[in-house]
Order: sequence, then structure tokens, then C-alpha cells
Amino acid sequence: MSTSLHRLLTLALTLPLLIAPAANSLTRAAESEGVQPILVVSIANSDKLLGDVGFLTEVAGAGDVGRLVTLMAAPYTAGLDKTKPAGVYATATGAEQVNAVGFIGVKDLDLLLGVLQDQLGQPRDAGDGVKELATDRPQSVFLKEENGWAFFANRKSLLQDLPRNPSKLLGDMPENYTLAVRVNVANIPADLRQQAVTQMRQGFEEGLEKQSLDGRQGEVARELGEAWLDSMISLVEETDHLTLGWQVDATNKSTHLDVTVTAQRRTQLARDMAQVRERTSAFSGMLHPEAAAGLLITAPYTESDVKQTLALIELARDEAMKGIDADEKLANEAEKNQAKKIIGEFLDLAVSTVQAAKMDAGGCLVLKPEAMTAVMGGFVSDGNKLAATVQALHAFAKSKDARTPNVNFNAETYRAVTLHTVSVPLAGADANARKTLGDPMDVVIGTGETSVYLAFGKNARATLVEILDASAQQAEQLQPPAQGYVALTPILEFAASVDNNPVIKTLLLTLKATEGKDRISLTVLPAERGVTMRVGLDAGVITMIGESVRELAPLMQNLRQ
Repeated sequence: MSTSLHRLLTLALTLPLLIAPAANSLTRAAESEGVQPILVVSIANSDKLLGDVGFLTEVAGAGDVGRLVTLMAAPYTAGLDKTKPAGVYATATGAEQVNAVGFIGVKDLDLLLGVLQDQLGQPRDAGDGVKELATDRPQSVFLKEENGWAFFANRKSLLQDLPRNPSKLLGDMPENYTLAVRVNVANIPADLRQQAVTQMRQGFEEGLEKQSLDGRQGEVARELGEAWLDSMISLVEETDHLTLGWQVDATNKSTHLDVTVTAQRRTQLARDMAQVRERTSAFSGMLHPEAAAGLLITAPYTESDVKQTLALIELARDEAMKGIDADEKLANEAEKNQAKKIIGEFLDLAVSTVQAAKMDAGGCLVLKPEAMTAVMGGFVSDGNKLAATVQALHAFAKSKDARTPNVNFNAETYRAVTLHTVSVPLAGADANARKTLGDPMDVVIGTGETSVYLAFGKNARATLVEILDASAQQAEQLQPPAQGYVALTPILEFAASVDNNPVIKTLLLTLKATEGKDRISLTVLPAERGVTMRVGLDAGVITMIGESVRELAPLMQNLRQ
């Protein structure tokens, strides 16, 4: 995976490590409103919010709950301006205090306060146009209305110099998301950034000491660790902001969560992120329409990627050669040298492939009742050399063990890909495995000029041919840098064919009623000066979750009793 994609995942997973030292002193300028929020929370306007709740509960089979929520919310939204979003912005005072101010659009604040009187009590005039609420509680709330907005905070002093239009602080988040949070990483104070970097360095050194690696392993571990550390430091120093946003898309009957990393302008991180863009792929057919799972990655390797991967390959070479020298099954030096030559050729090919600095690969799993097929493929620098090396490996294995399955090399050529076939007996395998994969199991290896494929299971050749056809037809289509999905309907159909479980059948019937909206997806998308990782759920998945809860509820109740 390219460094840019790796950085997105790394930042999403390690952001707490970055923020923790600076939790009380982040700053972020928003010059248009004269406010310096360290963090901003965006909540869509009440109409959209309630509409999204209604959609989710409806598709989950709990529409009555959604309608009840809407009915109960009506009095509380009567005084709101339903066209405006709500939000929270946090600012810092010195290095010790974070101050948060919430805001919401209002048309009739008195009406709203009247509805909330049972919860917040009678407002008390605190002067300067500020009202104090919940005065009988340990922490009261201060409220001030300006320009059609109600601002609230835990201290009166925070309601001075308020932004005229706080929705500007939210940027495009209200339009893009039902709920979103933006952390402005770029403005962590320099001393606290340095503190975070120091902690990471200390952790890295301590980790190396605990591993107790020496020799070449120790050198590679340090090289890879330092590359990771450099990547993390660049995130600390060069990230502009991180946005987490949740959106409900009733039109497309789906919902998704985005994690977006945006780099500061004119930084190395921004240049790396710019490489994460849509490209064509020679393997787009791996996104098979009938697959239970599919994956496609098309992204460049950066110089750092190449360096790190080559270091790993050389480490693998050293270990492989040591293993061959120690292998007692190899009768003499001639056999050991032959094994070293074959493994060396595979590793040389891996080196030249990595040096080409491109990643284009994919795979899919096709499940049908009592049938399983897996296909994978990717770019290789020299497919013909790979085929020759595989032949040499097979001949060597055959000379050592006559039971090695025969391979029909160069069985046929399809779309400039040479297919090599083999039948693998599964006599010792599980009965379900033999039934679903076939016994013997068909295996097809495909080698093109710059490609390699592996397919196995029932209908291996036919499925590979379908993928080759689809890849050729879609060769000019741009693809996201990375995308993958799991489709629940074929998974449940396959499960029902090997397990007569009534719950599986019930869930399958529920999914089939959703007209194919059954996917859980993960997509990496290019963004302005950044990259977005999107996790999506189709409506059918939400429906199945709701049905699963209903199916399991009686069981859980019985367990409690």
C-alpha cells in the first residue's frame, strides 16, 4: 500500500496519541469569524437530522420508533430555525483550559425555553443579554441570542465577542454530513507537537530494545521503524486537519463514515497525497458483480515505499538462504544451490516489480450454493520470467516428491494471458471443503507480459476468464486508489447451502427484499490536498442488523433468565 494511503490509516488509528498531549491547548484560526476553534462539531439542521433517523429506523424494521422520535421531537424543534445547522466550537485559553461554545439557529428562543423549562428551570437574567439556566444544578448553563443564533456555554465570559454567523466555522460539513467532527491538527502548539514527537521517539527506541534483534534483522527493523517514525512526524508537522463525518444517503439507500486527512499547503505530505488519485487498472474485473468479496488497489509506490519494501525482500532473501542451508531434506550442495537459484529468481523478480513503483492488484471471492472460487492477480515486472521460474520450481519439487501434482503448463492462451492448470486432490480435507472447492480442486495460474493470476476452486478457469474479459472492457475506466467490499447475500446463500440454520434463511429472505443493497464497502478517495477513507453500509445491511437483533433478542432474554 502506498505511503499516502498508509498515512491515512495510521493517522486515523493513532490520532489519540497525537491529541492527548495537546488536549488542553489546541488552536485553530478562523479569521472570517474572529474565532480560534481548536475543534468543531457540526450537526445537520433538525429536518435533515430527524429525516435521517426516520430513514435508518425504517430500513432497520423499526419505523415505529423513528416516527415516535419525530413526534416527540416536534415540541422541541418548534422554536428552532430548521434551515440552520447546530454545532460546537472549542477554543483554548493558554495551555491549561479548553473552552467550548455551542450554537443552534432559533426563530423563537422564548418558545424553546418554555418547552425546556421542566429540564432547565426558569431562566435567570445574568446581565449583558445573557440568561442563566439550570441554576439548581452543580453546573449551570449560560445562554445568549444574537443574529438568530442561540449560543450556550458553561461560563458567561465565553459568550462575549461571538461570531456573527457561526455556521461559517463548520465549512462544508453541514452539506456533506449529518454529523461531523473536525480536529485542526495544524495548530497544535509547537512545544506540544515536539512533546508528541519525543514520546514517539522514546517509544520507538524502547520497542527496539525489547525486540533484542541483532545483525541484519536489527538493521532492517531500525530502517523500517525510522521510516514509520518519519511518516508519523510528518503527520504531526504537516497535517492541516482531520475530519470524521457520518452521512445518511436516503437517495442511494446507504450510509457512510468518512475519515479525511488534509495536508497543509506546499508540504511533502501534500505532494504525497496528490499521488492518491484515480487511475486505470488492468485488474478492474476483480470487482466481480457476483462476488461475495472484492478488492482492487491501484496506487503508486513512493520512494519511501520502494526503499522499505526492498529492505524487507533482502531480509527475506537472507532468511531463505539460511533456511535452505539448514534444510536436511535437501540431499547435497547441488540441490541446495538449485533451491537457492529458484528462490533467488523469485526474489529478483520481486525486486524488479517493486522498483517499477506501481501497485495494481486485486482479488475476489465468488460464493454460490455449495461452490467457492477465489481469484487474485496483480502487476509483475516480467510475467514470462515468472512462468519459467514456476516451471523450474515444479520440476525441482517433482524430483524430490513424485506425488507432486502434475501441472499442464501452457495449457492455453486467453487475452494474451497463458493459463497453466493443475488438479489438486483434496482427499484428506474436510468434507465441506471437498464439496465446495471440488475434489480434485482446479487451480489455474495465469501469466501475462506484466501480470500474474491465481484462481482456484470450482469453476476456476471460467471465473478467471470472466475477470479477464471484464478487465479488458473496463481498461480505460478510472478507479479509486483502493476499494473493497463484502456482499452479504451470496455469503448467506452459500452458508445456507452448507448449514441448515433457520436464522440464516430468515436473514437471507430479509436481504433479498432489499434489491441487492447488501454491501459493506471500504473506499479510499482522493480529496483536495488529502485523502478520504470511506466505510459504507447499504440499506440492506442495516435491515439485516435490525432483523438479527430481533432474532437474537429472545435468545439473549432466555440466557439472562
